[in-house]
Amino acid sequence: SDLEIYFNSENAVSHCEIKNYLLEKVRVVKPNESERNFHIFYQLCIAASENMREKLFLEKDPGMYEYLKMCTFVNGIDDVKNFQELEHAFNDLQFTNREREGIYTCVSSILAFGNLRFVAAGTSASKVSSNCKKYLQIGCNLLNIGSKQDVEKAFTTKLLKIRGQADTYTALSPAQASASRDALCKFLYGEMFDWIVKKINRSMSNTSSSSSNNDNHTGSKNFIGILDIFGFEIFKENSFEQLCINFTNEMLQQ
Repeated sequence: SDLEIYFNSENAVSHCEIKNYLLEKVRVVKPNESERNFHIFYQLCIAASENMREKLFLEKDPGMYEYLKMCTFVNGIDDVKNFQELEHAFNDLQFTNREREGIYTCVSSILAFGNLRFVAAGTSASKVSSNCKKYLQIGCNLLNIGSKQDVEKAFTTKLLKIRGQADTYTALSPAQASASRDALCKFLYGEMFDWIVKKINRSMSNTSSSSSNNDNHTGSKNFIGILDIFGFEIFKENSFEQLCINFTNEMLQQ
């Protein structure tokens, strides 16, 4: 990410803006060995009030979730304290209660869908395993989706559009359906993250808009940019996203 701090004509800080370059969404569905997922998942499970946890259909033990069980509790990380600080930050940055609830709902739906398991249905098709149907219903409830059958179909089939022919659906194997589930969860988290960054930028701009000089923020040209780049990483299995991250590192350093 890049933090740009803008200055007005009197060389006083007028506002700042965050630019997000590449979120490692793969961590949502495949955390590194002995490494935590994004902290918000654990904070909601551990530190949310009983009322909020019930509303979000959340398990209290993060180890109950497939995306979190790799690493749950870490010495030195106080999820309760950190969640309280997050709530204070949301208030300071003018997030409404509805916006905050929307973020938590999105996070919870990802955990629910992440617990879906697919089993073979015939020779090459798949279906949601019967012992995790409740998580399919929970995910649908959180995202206000009326038909869980439609969601299951979206995970287990692929729509083919061929010019001049009627649309057809092809069945996906359990492994392909799992990849489809992971793709949706990464997409949900990525869209939510981008929205949060935009909201923060609006809030930081609004906070400074009442300054006495009333400079036009969009016209500010003088700024200091602080760039936080990714580190090179090589794993036993490198995803396409990891290739992009390492390639970005090389280009920036050159």
